[in-house]
Amino acid sequence: LKDIRKTANDYINDRLEMINQKASQIANYNAKIQIIESSGQEASNLRDKRDMFLDELSKLINISTIERDNGTIAVFIGGRAIVEDNIFNPIKANNISLGGMVVTNLVWAEDFSKVEVNNGEIAGLIQTRDETISNLIGKFDQLSQTLINSVNKIHNSGFGLDGISGRDFFSGTGASDIKVNDDATTGMIGHPERIAASQNGEVGNNQIALDIAKLSDVRVALDGTIIDNVNSINISKFYSETVNSFGTDVKLSNMMLESVQMIVSDLEERKESVSGVSLDEEMTELIRLQKAYESAAKYMSVINEMLDTLMQIGG
Repeated sequence: LKDIRKTANDYINDRLEMINQKASQIANYNAKIQIIESSGQEASNLRDKRDMFLDELSKLINISTIERDNGTIAVFIGGRAIVEDNIFNPIKANNISLGGMVVTNLVWAEDFSKVEVNNGEIAGLIQTRDETISNLIGKFDQLSQTLINSVNKIHNSGFGLDGISGRDFFSGTGASDIKVNDDATTGMIGHPERIAASQNGEVGNNQIALDIAKLSDVRVALDGTIIDNVNSINISKFYSETVNSFGTDVKLSNMMLESVQMIVSDLEERKESVSGVSLDEEMTELIRLQKAYESAAKYMSVINEMLDTLMQIGG
């Protein structure tokens, strides 16, 4: 899970570079179009190329556009212009520590204020990194910590066949490092006689093993205490609910992705049906809607891809 989270962050850095490249190209085409059209000539080919970059940019991040009287397109992200006339206002990475790793946040290069990202591929990557995967890591860490502490608490009170008590069965602090104790002097690996199955040290007594097995039927606090309150969990039920909830999220993500893709396809057909006609309010609105839904589709696509990857790991 942590590797997938890091991969999502790497993708965010890649998409950030792509956003700046495409926005810079749009600013360059604005300048060329303005020069050509101000002389009374047509710049339809340049406009088509600019539209291509606008479409690509809209899939990466949420944008809105306004066409100025001079033929240029102003491009906004969260209400702030990344392109105005022939001026390109870049965004950059601001690396911070979050959830045990260094993550990239998007800020405006001019003043380091936060870029308002709420749609597009990069929004999907951010949500996957900061919410979907982080929440799963948190739940599996809670599950692992509870399992480690509850088993060790019972195991420590029992005796191995060698008559020694007070040993931990598990080592580790969470999902990333939980394992059977392999310490040279106290570990179980290669030393089954150290496994404390007996409550009193007598051969044939397996009360400790039975008590550990019963953990699947009771609620346990994070520190391993068997207690039924709002902060305790049933280990088996908690695991099942986490996996089932994740599976439901994947299913909903697939359904939403299909729905948005159908809308995008319909908008593209409508846009094509009016191509070649002078730009009027209807055409402008169609383009605006198309970009919005393309951004949403890319957002859902990224979420869906990451969820599928996690499901494959879970399987």
